[in-house]
Amino acid sequence: MNNKTNWIAGTVLLVCLFFPGLAAAQQQSVTTPATVKMTVIKPGEAERCKTDFIVENMAGETADLKVVLGHKVYVDELLNPQERRAFSLPGTILTAKFHGHQIQQGEDEAVIINLGPKSDIRLRCIQLPENPKSEKDDLAVFK
Repeated sequence: MNNKTNWIAGTVLLVCLFFPGLAAAQQQSVTTPATVKMTVIKPGEAERCKTDFIVENMAGETADLKVVLGHKVYVDELLNPQERRAFSLPGTILTAKFHGHQIQQGEDEAVIINLGPKSDIRLRCIQLPENPKSEKDDLAVFK
């Protein structure tokens, strides 16, 4: 009886140690956005992004950020020191169109302008991973 109890206790211990490790391994498989381009925009300069992007004020003073979609400025705001903002390019374009902003077909890029006066802005153009397609579940009929 003692050997049987030890065998069951050992099996339960191994199962308890194995499953949390398996769950942790699945959580680590989440992908992070890939940086397509990272650059620093000096005051008075501009850069283009054809993907989603993150802007960050790198200095201790406010920075004047402009984002041009099509031929007009759509985002016009001040970034506080060390402030970071993320933009979804398709979402920003759809919101701009909803607000009556005219954007021609094929103009699917943003021009990010730093008007300073003294602060540098870090720009990261990022490519977000695609949502995984759901696998066919043969038991979906019964659920």
